[in-house]
Amino acid sequence: MRNKLVSVIIKDQIRSQVILNRSRFIILAKGIEELFPSETEETYFILYCKEGFIISPNRGKLYGKFCNIKKEMSKICNKKKTHLSSSDQEINLNHEDYKDSLTWLKNNIEPDVTLHKLWKATASYRLKDKNNNMLNTYIALSKPTGHIFIDIDFNYMYVGKEMSLFEKFPIFKEKLKVYLEIKEINISKSLIDKLIAPYRPGDDDIAVFQILPYLFQPFSIIVQKPPKNTRTIGASKIEQAAAFISNATNANDLKKVQSDKINKAFSLGLTVQPFVVFVGESDLDENISNNPLSFYTVVYETYYKVETILKAFDVCFKSFHTLNLKYRFEAEQVWKFIQEYFYKIPENRGET
Repeated sequence: MRNKLVSVIIKDQIRSQVILNRSRFIILAKGIEELFPSETEETYFILYCKEGFIISPNRGKLYGKFCNIKKEMSKICNKKKTHLSSSDQEINLNHEDYKDSLTWLKNNIEPDVTLHKLWKATASYRLKDKNNNMLNTYIALSKPTGHIFIDIDFNYMYVGKEMSLFEKFPIFKEKLKVYLEIKEINISKSLIDKLIAPYRPGDDDIAVFQILPYLFQPFSIIVQKPPKNTRTIGASKIEQAAAFISNATNANDLKKVQSDKINKAFSLGLTVQPFVVFVGESDLDENISNNPLSFYTVVYETYYKVETILKAFDVCFKSFHTLNLKYRFEAEQVWKFIQEYFYKIPENRGET
């Protein structure tokens, strides 16, 4: 009966477009206690409490029913593959509610249930601030599993596109094999062999990403250097490929790969953008099958270790969009091809 009661109340409040903030939940809970003497308001709503940096979020039957109904409404909208408008998503949340949730996210990385729930609930609010460095602001992104939150934000930004790379990649790989048979491309024979006859499972997937940069002609950009100097910088196809995918012989070389990228970017007056690196022997020798590979997406100082090269590129691509970062200039046109071909996202994505 309590569940039926809160269902009737919350649905009525939503239909009436009442703003369901903390004050409203308190009023409703007190009203139930007054109407039904056997009930206590704590059963229906308990206000969040804060001890130091530890925050216990709002809870109670009224709040729980509200969250469940809101989740079901979102599922219905996602099935229609339409974005909820900003007003729809925030209809029952005010600035104060978001502020409390963001404070919790800035200072906590567990429990996971609360972390995931608040991350999803605050997506529209967090992603509005294009100038905010989320990686420095929200410590959950620095966890080894922080790429999960990049996935969540990307799914919010581009509903229905979260699996685009995985769905289209097998067809693209077969088309690339045909293309290389009829088109002469200046790449090493070992890369083509790796694509056609991989020694290890997944070697052909790596070969696709290693070959891809060689299909595009590099271009130059103008860089502003203080105080008022400008210079034009360009990249060779080898530099284009190195900016797109890197290889480290062992885990100890990961830091060196990143350090080299930082030094090069600094010398050009640029910053290091997210990149993909696979760790392990890349040459096709007789012992290669005994050397398992590891895959990483590197975003600033954070290393996301993932299961496959496909996942590494998926996380890397999504990090550009969710963290509002630019593509590395040497490989910009390769990333834009991935953006438009695999994810069907228009070029004018509003990067800063």
